[in-house]
Amino acid sequence: MKIKKTSMISTSIIANTVKCFEKENFLTTVEKNFLDPKNLKITSGMSITDSQNINHQLRYFDLHRALRLINFISYKVYQELQSNKIKEITFNFNTSQVSEPELFFIDRLKHYSQNNIDVKVAPQVNKIADEINSEDMAFYLSVGDLWTSLKIGNDILNSKGSNLDSQFILNFAITQNNLGNTMAGEALLNQILSKEVNNSTENEIKITSLYILSMLYLRHHNKKFHSIEKAENYLAQAFNLLNDSSFIHNDKQFKRIFNRNGYALLLFKKNQIEEAINLLEVKIRELDILISGGKEYAILHKTVLLYNISQCYNFLGDFRKSVNLLKEIIEIDTYDADYHYEIVKILFDNDLLNEGFEWLEIIEDKNIVDLSIQSAMKGYYFLQKEDYQEAALHYETAYYLEYNDRYTGEILYGYLYTLFKLEQYETILNIDVSGINLDDDYKADIVYIINETKGMRFKNNCEGLKI
Repeated sequence: MKIKKTSMISTSIIANTVKCFEKENFLTTVEKNFLDPKNLKITSGMSITDSQNINHQLRYFDLHRALRLINFISYKVYQELQSNKIKEITFNFNTSQVSEPELFFIDRLKHYSQNNIDVKVAPQVNKIADEINSEDMAFYLSVGDLWTSLKIGNDILNSKGSNLDSQFILNFAITQNNLGNTMAGEALLNQILSKEVNNSTENEIKITSLYILSMLYLRHHNKKFHSIEKAENYLAQAFNLLNDSSFIHNDKQFKRIFNRNGYALLLFKKNQIEEAINLLEVKIRELDILISGGKEYAILHKTVLLYNISQCYNFLGDFRKSVNLLKEIIEIDTYDADYHYEIVKILFDNDLLNEGFEWLEIIEDKNIVDLSIQSAMKGYYFLQKEDYQEAALHYETAYYLEYNDRYTGEILYGYLYTLFKLEQYETILNIDVSGINLDDDYKADIVYIINETKGMRFKNNCEGLKI
């Protein structure tokens, strides 16, 4: 099988690979939308986040969620290659035009294929024409194709220079932030704030920009740049504008409510947890009035506020109240896997293993499984039950499927620990951990298990000698 890159869209190679199979229903609707945002589909079984109205979008894919999507697409493609008994696949592209997600897709496909399928790369000299429509930036950003959005943004910057409209600057700032380039994102947002225009469209963008800036200083910047004072200042600027009668804005009440959600996070950071809860509860009641008045897009925002209250109660140690709030969210947003896994985590943290495992089964029944997280949590469940054989199987699957070093350390530790309990010392020593950027929380424990394993193997070898 030969696959060519046929457009400058960053997922061209991935989409062309998927199209090679007669049926494409092995992908979820979210995965299909990611590869083809111009033909968005909203179907049953999608979360509210994944079916947001693009004109009222609250949540965007960050870099890791987008890569996670590509990782699982590559695994599903591998399964299709196997079922179709394809033994070789070659990717043709010009090395100067291939994108980061395409290379990641190929790399993960190699990982999954290993010795079963020969994955080759054959660079081509000819370049392909750049035919991406600059007006489609919002579509790519909305489904998580941050790289195509970035390319469009850079092309527009190069062609228009300083003559840029605020909506483009905002989309480009969100793109940069979600790729982790938060300093570049902040600089773009400050360009919006410097504009002296008072009309509804510009003012709505300005309010959104102030909120994003506050979140940069509370959450998204590198921790050494976090500043409660700066975040509070941005939130106050926006709130004062929204309370100014001369400030033109079509949705002031809604924006005032969500501005206070940001302020609640600020209170949480200040350890004023009860105050944060009280504020959020008031704002949820106000949101309910807007929702009943026809502003259905506020439903997603309500789930965000409910989640933040849940986090507050969990922090205070009232895990039951936290779980009940998450269940309330799931009643609203039935197919959001993150809320389900949050319940499992809280229950496991409080030693309610059987109840947590029941939620893992609910996740499977709803078909909203994250393959590696599901396997890792099952591994943890069986580890705590001291069923090391079953735990090792699930941890092995999770380790095989996980690409992100943020999670690999915890998964690898669980896997190595279960193997050690099973006395499978050779298996432990055959696992190559040299290329993994281990989290400091698990690095020492993993090194300890490996050293203990070497000691046990040495002891066993000595005991086997006849002297």
